[in-house]
Amino acid sequence: MLVARSHISCEKDPAVAAREVADGLGAIADGSAARAAIFFATEDYGPAYERISREIASRADIGCVVGCSAESVLPPADRPSEGRGISAIALSGLEGVERFFLHGLRGRSVEVGREIGRLVASEPDVPATVWLLTDTYNLAPDELLAGIEEIAGRVPVLGAGATEKGSTGETTVVAHGTSSSNAVCGLVLRGVAIRPIRSPVYTAIGSGWTITRGHTNRIELLDGLAALECLLESLPEAFREDPDAAIGRIHVALSEPESPEAPLFRPIVGGDAETGALLIGDEVRPGMRLSIAAPDPVRARERLEGELGRLADTPDLAGVLYAHGGLGEDAPYGIPDIDAAYLRRHLGNTPVAGFGSFVTFSPHRGRNRFHHFSGLLAGLAPAGSMSEEEIWAR
Repeated sequence: MLVARSHISCEKDPAVAAREVADGLGAIADGSAARAAIFFATEDYGPAYERISREIASRADIGCVVGCSAESVLPPADRPSEGRGISAIALSGLEGVERFFLHGLRGRSVEVGREIGRLVASEPDVPATVWLLTDTYNLAPDELLAGIEEIAGRVPVLGAGATEKGSTGETTVVAHGTSSSNAVCGLVLRGVAIRPIRSPVYTAIGSGWTITRGHTNRIELLDGLAALECLLESLPEAFREDPDAAIGRIHVALSEPESPEAPLFRPIVGGDAETGALLIGDEVRPGMRLSIAAPDPVRARERLEGELGRLADTPDLAGVLYAHGGLGEDAPYGIPDIDAAYLRRHLGNTPVAGFGSFVTFSPHRGRNRFHHFSGLLAGLAPAGSMSEEEIWAR
């Protein structure tokens, strides 16, 4: 039986916090040989990341421990966010688990993905799910996912990018009692299904356009007209007076023509005044739909609460991993800690670990994708308790 237990510590002393988390996770008692833990720790504990990993592994007797830096973590149920903390979850009752920790992410995301894929493919007869934690600043997400798929085929990949508060300029992942930037770590979990649910922060505005000419991340024509001109003419006058500043503040919703209700939200990364082309943070092709997108705290709260209601109905739900852009005072919902309150309301005592991340990974419309400006709720349940559609369709 899949069993999970979570614990949060906000103790200022890293040694005390690490012991608290390890003791909280160690209380899980099921007798299974395969056990794993995932933790998220704010950069207040940065010098002690490796110690936290080792403390959980030794004190809680957990063989596979991975974690990452976090600009914020899900606060305890009985008090508001304190701006620091360690949030962790332990799993047991797994059919198998392998831990990976791969250095040298920059410029070799495809090869790193292939290495993860080879680990998945080492036991082809046992279904697997990949939980991924990665340095954000050196990541090429599409290449990483392509490398995994090239070797392992269609295996669900979920996870998030490590974050920091802006003071170090580096994000960190942790495993094997070692920490590093420019790296990726995670777990290959067997005997567990992870039900992914996205919770976007942004909302598409207006009817949008059809991309009529574009390639790679370059959009040249929208409805047959210069893409940059279309975009700027749809904006208020104040934005049009300074196109460079406007582009830096605008995001877009990108969707397939057959599923406009399920867009991916992407940043605009530039514009070409000479050709009228628009550059966004993803690959495009003719026929896709594009709309302007804006943050929408009210709709974001409604989506989150609705998705939590769906998640709570998952049979044999053992635990939840939660990643969203900004928690506590920085939450994208307009009300600090409202997401933590929603989690408690809908999930009760279900173990949950969470942190603030602006890049997440999950299946989307039949393939693994990375997501900006969308939170991830990952429900942990025994293998076979979810249909392929529940895992891959949304």
